[in-house]
Amino acid sequence: MASVELKRNYRCFKSLQQFYSGGPFAVSSDGSFIACACGEFIKIVDSSNASTKTTIEAESGTITALALRPDDKLLFSAGHCGLIKVWDLETFKCLRSWKGHDKDSPIMGMACHGSGGLLATSGADWKVLVWDVDGGFCTHHFKGHEGVVTSVMFHPDVKKTLLFSASDDATVRIWDLLANKCVATLGEHFSAVSSMAISEDGWTLLTAGRDKVVILWDLHDYSRKSTVPTHEVLEAVCIIPSGSRFDLSLGAFSQQTRKRKCGSTGIDFITAGERGTIRIWNSEGAVRLYEQKSSDADEGSTRGFTSAVMLPLDQGLLCVTADQQFLFYSPEENLEEKWNLKLTKRLVSFNEEITDMKFLDEEEQYLAVATNLEQVRVYDISSMSCSYSLSGHTRAILCLDTTVSSDGRRLIVTGSKDCNVRLWDSERRCCVGLGVGHTETVGAVAFSKKHRNFFVSGSRDTNIKVWSLDGISDDIEQPINLKSKGGVSPHKKDINCLAIAPNDDLVCSGSQDRTACVLSLETKDRTAVNLVEVVRFVGHKRGIWSVEFAPVEKCVITASGDKTVKIWAIADGSCLQTFEGHTSSVLRVSFLTHGTQFVSCGADGLVKLWTKKTNECIATYDQHEDKIWALAVGKKTEMLATGGGDAMINLWYDSTAAEKEEAFHKEEEGVLRGQELENAVLDAEYTKAIQIALELRWPRKLFELFSELYRKREVGDQIDKALHALSKEEFHLLFGYVRKWNTKPNLCHVAQFVLFRAFNILPPTEIIKIKGIEELLEGLIPYSQRHFNRIDRLIRSINLLDYTLSGMSVIEPVVTEGDSKARSLLQSGKDTDDPPSTDNADEDQKLVSEGQKEKAFAKKRKSGKSRDSSRSHKEVKGFGNFANLSYLNLSNAGFTGQIPAEISRLTRLVTLDLSVNWWSLEASLKLEKPNLEMLVQNLTRLQFLHLDGVNISAGGKEWCQALSSLTDLQELSMSDCHLSGPIDSSILKLPSLSIIRLDNNELSSPLPKFFAEFKYLTSLRLCDTNLSGRVPEEVLHAPTLQTLDLSFNQFLQGSLRSFSPYASLQTLVLSDTSFGGEVPESIEFEGPLHNITSSLSVVDLHHNQLQGQLPSLPPFATYLDYSNNNFRSELPPNIGDVLQNLIYFLSLSGNEFTGTIPESICNNSYLKVLDLSNNSFSGPIPPCLTQMSDYLGVLNLRRNNLSGIIPDKFPENCGLQTLDLSRNLLQGKVPKSLANCKMLEVLDLGNNQINDTFPCHLKNIPTLHVLVLRANKFNGNIHCSGNKAPWPMLQIVDLASNNFTGTVLETVLSTWEAMQADEDKAQSNLKHLQFEVLHLNQLFYEDAVSVTVKGLDLELQKILTIFTSIDFSCNNFEGPIPQVIGTFKALYILNFSYNAFTGTIPPFVGNLSHLESLDLSSNNLHGAIPLQLANLNFLSFLNLSNNKLEGPIPTSTQLQSFSEASFENNAGLCGPPLEAKCGQLPPSTKDSPSDSGTGSHIDWNFLSAETGFIFGLGIVIMPLIIWRRWRIWYYKHIDRVLLRLCPRLVLKDRNHGRRAQRGKRRQR
Repeated sequence: MASVELKRNYRCFKSLQQFYSGGPFAVSSDGSFIACACGEFIKIVDSSNASTKTTIEAESGTITALALRPDDKLLFSAGHCGLIKVWDLETFKCLRSWKGHDKDSPIMGMACHGSGGLLATSGADWKVLVWDVDGGFCTHHFKGHEGVVTSVMFHPDVKKTLLFSASDDATVRIWDLLANKCVATLGEHFSAVSSMAISEDGWTLLTAGRDKVVILWDLHDYSRKSTVPTHEVLEAVCIIPSGSRFDLSLGAFSQQTRKRKCGSTGIDFITAGERGTIRIWNSEGAVRLYEQKSSDADEGSTRGFTSAVMLPLDQGLLCVTADQQFLFYSPEENLEEKWNLKLTKRLVSFNEEITDMKFLDEEEQYLAVATNLEQVRVYDISSMSCSYSLSGHTRAILCLDTTVSSDGRRLIVTGSKDCNVRLWDSERRCCVGLGVGHTETVGAVAFSKKHRNFFVSGSRDTNIKVWSLDGISDDIEQPINLKSKGGVSPHKKDINCLAIAPNDDLVCSGSQDRTACVLSLETKDRTAVNLVEVVRFVGHKRGIWSVEFAPVEKCVITASGDKTVKIWAIADGSCLQTFEGHTSSVLRVSFLTHGTQFVSCGADGLVKLWTKKTNECIATYDQHEDKIWALAVGKKTEMLATGGGDAMINLWYDSTAAEKEEAFHKEEEGVLRGQELENAVLDAEYTKAIQIALELRWPRKLFELFSELYRKREVGDQIDKALHALSKEEFHLLFGYVRKWNTKPNLCHVAQFVLFRAFNILPPTEIIKIKGIEELLEGLIPYSQRHFNRIDRLIRSINLLDYTLSGMSVIEPVVTEGDSKARSLLQSGKDTDDPPSTDNADEDQKLVSEGQKEKAFAKKRKSGKSRDSSRSHKEVKGFGNFANLSYLNLSNAGFTGQIPAEISRLTRLVTLDLSVNWWSLEASLKLEKPNLEMLVQNLTRLQFLHLDGVNISAGGKEWCQALSSLTDLQELSMSDCHLSGPIDSSILKLPSLSIIRLDNNELSSPLPKFFAEFKYLTSLRLCDTNLSGRVPEEVLHAPTLQTLDLSFNQFLQGSLRSFSPYASLQTLVLSDTSFGGEVPESIEFEGPLHNITSSLSVVDLHHNQLQGQLPSLPPFATYLDYSNNNFRSELPPNIGDVLQNLIYFLSLSGNEFTGTIPESICNNSYLKVLDLSNNSFSGPIPPCLTQMSDYLGVLNLRRNNLSGIIPDKFPENCGLQTLDLSRNLLQGKVPKSLANCKMLEVLDLGNNQINDTFPCHLKNIPTLHVLVLRANKFNGNIHCSGNKAPWPMLQIVDLASNNFTGTVLETVLSTWEAMQADEDKAQSNLKHLQFEVLHLNQLFYEDAVSVTVKGLDLELQKILTIFTSIDFSCNNFEGPIPQVIGTFKALYILNFSYNAFTGTIPPFVGNLSHLESLDLSSNNLHGAIPLQLANLNFLSFLNLSNNKLEGPIPTSTQLQSFSEASFENNAGLCGPPLEAKCGQLPPSTKDSPSDSGTGSHIDWNFLSAETGFIFGLGIVIMPLIIWRRWRIWYYKHIDRVLLRLCPRLVLKDRNHGRRAQRGKRRQR
């Protein structure tokens, strides 16, 4: 046999999915597309083939109204929430939105003016409003209706300013926009008015109602002209345009049949309603010109039309049915006998669940589809239009098959829940045969392949029947009764599938009894056949859903619910091959490529392409959202069609040849472009070469080009020119390459070179417009900092080495002309020991440089003699040698001890920085002799003084007067200097001070008023200085002050009032003080709102006593923290609109806010942290909150009263790291889209009402540390299938108080690698779980979680990565305790209580050396307590009660230090601490020579140590819980101890008690 080319790939080229759910729709001006409401979405549908062009997420509830602007550039929508939105149909983005009608009143109707400038809306609040489209404001407000206003319409003539509205109150009102009033009320209807239309001349209004009449109104005097009774509830009335095909053909036919008089001036119009038929009328004499004989709506469905509209450009009539079908009509061209409408196209919006499908013929032009309805729909594949439907079954159709009979008829056979099979002639579109005989649902049918003269059917009654096609002819009018030629019952359960061999000799059936059976067809005579079992295939573990014979080989392929596909030999029934890969039941399978390949689909929504020879799945396709029940394979091109539970039909074509051709052309083009690139390099045309390399995606070649340019510094203009020519997409690609280069030390110099050039060319405003630039920059910054730090270290090392060796006279300095730095370091060529005077310094420099012009000494090693002879000339004189030094920065250099007095002689110093790291346990530098006064008395030129961390230990008057001589001082920073107060007024002698920083001192005094007298003061930081009293208002109103930080002064009081209009305050930090009272309406500035009001950007007021309503927020704020106060109000609906999209941190937690969370908060696209926890918010979570998580890193809504479901709107680029929705009233399921959050670290859904199974769809989130699902309604087992190991970093798992069942498998826990880490590894990775809000400012948000420790609910304000916990309590787990628990050496807490675990307590629990809490109570454990539990030295809580344990409690161990309650209700246990005595005690677990002859004894030394430990722990823990100031002090000093013990641990400056932590940054 000739070799067959295997298929490598399929592509989905057409998809039919739900695009309309009923309600509003809008047709474009050219009829090319239709905007349809589909639940909460808007779908733009191509009217030619029903394909969805785009889907708009309106985010405004169920869509209730739609309208298009006449030029089709804008789309208007309104949802159930009443929000009006304007969409740009080029970018599909929302341009603007505004609140429409009254609260809780949905908008029911919408119309756009012919000019496009006005929009009219009508609503359930009985009002009609007119809006300015560009401005979004209301221009007219009309009241008068007494019911829901269902529709509005502008007069089609833009010169006439009339607006029409129809209502459920049975009236139509006409409004004059110029007069702004109602000019007429038309009240002749007796029921709701459903539709309106205006004649072409503009002077007649037609209204149709549910009172079964059409009324014509004269718009000259608003009188009734005539009434046309239709005897049908009407939903639509349409005017037939003059000159259209409808009008011309209808006019000719009417004159011919004399249904209309010559010269009639009546109006022709169309009505549609509940009957589902179209009728055409002429208003003159109320003559009915035409009526459809039958409805085109599907039988058995809800018949009737809900809407009708004349299509533009004379394209016909569009009618919409009650079951969401779009029917397109046009007049027939042949009018000799009668005038008629023909159905040209039927677009089905929703197919229900698709159960089976087959191609109708070998040409693959039509597709027969069985859905969860009583009809078979036949689709034209070219237009995806439903050509016709076949009705006859009384219940849903479950299976079908197609064939072309021997006489050329295209036949369809169907099986249904009505227990019958039906045979259909697709050309005549009727049923030609009915097979009755099954007693249960018919689940499988199959036509013969060779003779095509019979078919077989299988049913839930376990019977297989053979039906003959004899008697089928073209002249039958009624279905004949099909005859059964034979039957057999080969299975014990339902028959799910059937297949007939290519030669018609064999039949294969698959059953729910897990077997497949091959039967031979033995013909007895023309009317009877015998079905004889040949072989049975046994091996599947679940029911078989699909079988098929191989086209060439003698084998059968089966698909089963056990997730496998098997190929069997017919000869002996052996399994030849097994294919695994699906994650759920395999429902359909079919051979391809002459049996060398096959395609499968299943309940996992996947389509897989397999190669039989290699046993390999070569492609997987994920285009469905639910089970795939149906699979059809074409015979001509082996096109695929799939459908399933998502009501979606996907068509696939073999793209192997096309992709091969594309690859060939791409390779050919690559070769040509590569040669062009090489030519450009040879010609030194680097601009062209760079552009070609980017187009070809050749990063290596691109690096070589930039490396060449880096070496040739003179060609910088070429790289600038090349970068200028790049688009934003190319810049994104280039920065991606640069990020990779920057991670490697040997490539980073080129990366930095490219960045330097790019940032010089691109302004920041253009850089931030590059899509994804934030992620790229976040990847560039840390490595760039590492490279620059390495360079700084190298430079310092070189300079320090030169200085050290020169001072030791080991080398001679190389002094060249102009090298003044070397001369200042070593005094060369002089014999004097005195330092040079400042007066003749320039002269000395000149003499030295002239003496060294002709000769420079190279650095060389000298002998001992030369060193001795030159020692008097090379002696280092300390800082006294730097008389001309103006800048000295020795901060964080590791120096210790007394600051040398020589520094006071550097009289030319302008900047002095001797700062020390604040986290040292003791100050490494101190000022005693000299003291502060002696140090600075001669430094009169000093402008910048930084002594942070230096131990000065001076009183307020002392250190203030010591600084009074520095009259030019501008910056004063002396944090952590052991200064005391009060601050003396002598500091006012420093008039130039602009920055004062005195954090973390013990000033212990009121804040002086005289700080307001500094004319240039911009920054005042007095954090944690024990200030008291009230803050002077003069300080708050200082006109130049930009930064004010008075945080962590517990006794500091004050109130917030309006600020001066001349203030320039940008940062206000008053956290952890005693500020109280109500916050003013605006904490910006009093007086007129000038531009200066935009300066306030950072406001931190957390942990105060503020109360009242939330004040107006500063519009340009970037950081707002109002947490832990007493605010009581609802959040304003426009809170997100007030902020100017700059805010990145917003915390309102720990207050008493009520009401719903406003959706406008989602308008702030740069928000990284949103914390609304610990309030009383109610209502649902706005869906937009989850949609904005592509930028949002922390979403904390815990401890509120939120209800509803968690919105399933998480985007694909979700960046959430923390999601805390615990302690609310949420229901529903865990959103599937949450799996998009690949960086999620903390997920807390505890204490809600979520009803779902274990969230296995989150298993591909590798960063998850904390998973809390406690106290919900989760059920089922916790097993996750698949190859990927879930959650290697998981450290806290809390599944308590749910309904989980089943055994806990080893594979479930074995992937939790973080719990298996040893102590050294855990300590090396010690850190807190925190979200980095701003990298450069070192601003972090620290995660918190509630855990049950030793029976108590505790909240961990900091989550250390070494803390691990497992809580499976209060579920229905069963089976033995998994052995893998023994590998969890890092585990601290283990709680398996209140389950149904069985077996013994495993000895490997003793391997958990860090375990502090163990609770195995209330299970079915039996056996003795293992002695290995005595190895748990840190165990402080143990509960083994309410089990079936027996035997003695091991003596002389820590176990006897626990109370009796830890062992109670175990009938077989005995020994201390229980009162029950043991008959014979086991030997002591430890040898004790002194007590070898005694029985059980208690080690009192051990117990005393335990008691002391518990008592000491209480002394430390109780103040931490009760006294907040002690807690702050404790955390601060413990951090210092940790840093001392773990030098590699980088601790940030944390303001304890806050969830957001700032790093200290010195302001220059």
